[in-house]
Amino acid sequence: MAGGLLGIMESIKKDKDLKVDADTFVDPNEVVEKISTGSIIIDKLLGKGSTIGGIGRGRMTEVFGLESSGKTTFALSLCKEFQKIGENVVFVDFEAALDRDYAANGLGLDLSPERFMHLRPQNLEEGVNIVDKILEYKDANVGVIVMDSVKAMIPKTVMDGLVGDEPPMALQARRIGQWLSKITKTIKDTNTSLVLLNQMTKNIKSNPYQSGGEYETPGGLAIRFYASTRIELKGVTKETVKAINPITNKEEDMPDSLKVRASIIKNKIGDPYRRAEFFIKYGSGIDNKRSILDMASSHGIIKQGGAWYSYREDSGGFKIQGEDAMREFLLREENRGLLKEITDKLIFKQDPALKEEAKILEEQEANMERKMTKKISSAVKTEKAKEKTVVNLE
Repeated sequence: MAGGLLGIMESIKKDKDLKVDADTFVDPNEVVEKISTGSIIIDKLLGKGSTIGGIGRGRMTEVFGLESSGKTTFALSLCKEFQKIGENVVFVDFEAALDRDYAANGLGLDLSPERFMHLRPQNLEEGVNIVDKILEYKDANVGVIVMDSVKAMIPKTVMDGLVGDEPPMALQARRIGQWLSKITKTIKDTNTSLVLLNQMTKNIKSNPYQSGGEYETPGGLAIRFYASTRIELKGVTKETVKAINPITNKEEDMPDSLKVRASIIKNKIGDPYRRAEFFIKYGSGIDNKRSILDMASSHGIIKQGGAWYSYREDSGGFKIQGEDAMREFLLREENRGLLKEITDKLIFKQDPALKEEAKILEEQEANMERKMTKKISSAVKTEKAKEKTVVNLE
């Protein structure tokens, strides 16, 4: 028998009294497999150093932000990447708001029942219990499960009650925390990616003179704890183009695209505290090529002087007048190699300002959790005190 820790490991494996699971001892050569998000910019943000990253297999990812920040489009783009490698998708639509036409015709997802299971649970418990049951079927070939959204995961007690009834303190957070403690091992064993979309909401109790505290993400601290990756999406600018309005039949400024800022708040499988911007084109999803060209210009990879854009001008590159002309040139099929070369040069470094913002967000969330714990403890003591003061009239 081998000596040292290796010998101890072999002895423990053979010990019939312990009944150790085969996966308890981690393979030293184990590597977390990563799947593309559908956005080249975010894949680079999620990498380590200059390597390409993505969503971890067998891990939980939280994507959060304000309304209309591109969370659902991002999640559906990720789902498409899983379908590309032959795996199936489960979309748990707690909001009952998924636009199936946009998902199929705009983003190109296969929504057939064999490839895409679309659930609309009546409450939190029903949704998570169905997900647990799906993962028991090893032949389901489920690559990713998307929960949209945490904000809409309402416990059964609340759904069955009347408006105005006071629900048990922090019930949603406690239910979600209980489920995540179970599901984390299950998704690791099945190599399934779990993606929770979370809606940031205004914290009406926050002090406007305090740093942070203006917004909060529902669901409790368990989500932050169990997530391997946390991505914040924020809509920066909405862009328009001149086009014919089908209603008025006149040329007007029509919505065209949304510029989104992605911030990697936490990343246990890559580098955290990075951020960059990408574009979502209304009706067709993430616009990778425009995102790359925009970031290449802002990073100085493509040089800009007045109206002129240039890249390796003296060694087989280009010098073109006008952004539209430059973009049209690089999007031609014969220039695909040049576009890839520019993409490969994009390297995102850690942002110290983002690290400070993440620290403030974590302190805010922890503070809210402490306050909630005190309220629960106080409520429990009050109930016990009431029980003691009940007079037995028998």
